[in-house]
Amino acid sequence: MLRCTAAEADSHIRFALTSLGHDPEGPEFSISARARRQILRKNRWAADLAFAIEPSEQGAEVLCTIEMLGAVKPAVLKEVEQELPDGLLLSSQVVIPLEASSILDEDIHGIGEAIERAGRQHLFFKPDEITHLDSQLRSGEHVLELGRGSYGLHFGIAVLTNQRLFFYRKAWVIGDSVNEFPISSITSIAFRESMSGDVLTVSTANVSDQLSNMNPGRGKAFADAFHSLRHDAEEPTRSAIEHEDLVTQLERLTVLREKGVLNDDEVNSAKTRLLNP
Repeated sequence: MLRCTAAEADSHIRFALTSLGHDPEGPEFSISARARRQILRKNRWAADLAFAIEPSEQGAEVLCTIEMLGAVKPAVLKEVEQELPDGLLLSSQVVIPLEASSILDEDIHGIGEAIERAGRQHLFFKPDEITHLDSQLRSGEHVLELGRGSYGLHFGIAVLTNQRLFFYRKAWVIGDSVNEFPISSITSIAFRESMSGDVLTVSTANVSDQLSNMNPGRGKAFADAFHSLRHDAEEPTRSAIEHEDLVTQLERLTVLREKGVLNDDEVNSAKTRLLNP
């Protein structure tokens, strides 16, 4: 927790990382950096760092995620903290990304597979949301895409399943927050890239809403997965309509033969063309 605004926290952390030679990048409030091995102290491996910044009543909440070999992750965070202005830091913690295989012993909802599809560079999720996501999923629900993002003023995770698109935020004090859009109610999903990350626009018959600050590429992945899901759902209906049209045409040939408009050879020839287009 930092004693400043979210925008100021973003600036301070980028400056600290630059001072350490870690080359920060990423949109506002979502910083990533790679600490090279030669920069770090002796016997320490290279590390991937990520900082997710969210405004809070006390100032700015900063979730630091560190991925590296060894057990010196707190020391890596300490180096960054020492580069911050005096009096800025209120409290700190290190969050280690969860391996997909450790999320659930029996991954019946496909959460681990969705994480693998997202790629490790996008796995800077709050672990509370990932570990409790299973409790938010319904029977028969399968996760297609996952992505970190914000809904309104809050950061959390966006989840696309075979039943709905929803935004989930785990909050211990005020309770869980879930904002959902059933697949059947969504008329379109579109995305655009911005300086602060991908923006996903979800439209229904009555309203349009947005998920923002998504990692680059996540908006397109969600849109593509939704369009594929919608296509698969419509395919049986399309096939049924085509089948109905064929039956109607065959019945019409029978009526024309009964009325003497077509003879048997003409009817059989027409049937062959219909059945073997």
